[in-house]
Amino acid sequence: MRTRLALKNLTVFSEADFEFASGLNVIVGENGAGTILQSGMSGIQVFVATHNLFLMRELDLLLKHDEFREVRSRFFGLHPSGDGVAFQQGNSIDDVGTFDALQEELNQSDRCMDVVIP
Repeated sequence: MRTRLALKNLTVFSEADFEFASGLNVIVGENGAGTILQSGMSGIQVFVATHNLFLMRELDLLLKHDEFREVRSRFFGLHPSGDGVAFQQGNSIDDVGTFDALQEELNQSDRCMDVVIP
């Protein structure tokens, strides 16, 4: 079991050192796609839950580069359906359907602008 992870020269931070305990360890922050994939390459299982389409696209693009080709990955999508929630999965972002969250993010931005600039 991996007990330590040292990261250097990444976009978001220049150096980080993590010590892991047994069980579930959670790292929360403004990690970029490269940092996430570097963690996966070191043998750490990473689960990313986000509504950020741009992060998902960046992950998808980086996974196609030779540097990250060995990272095992899976994409999951949850979508409203007549029976509740539909679940889709695949090897690429394109396999999991549309991203309703992006449109909602744009709608939220518009609502904010309406409040700030009447």
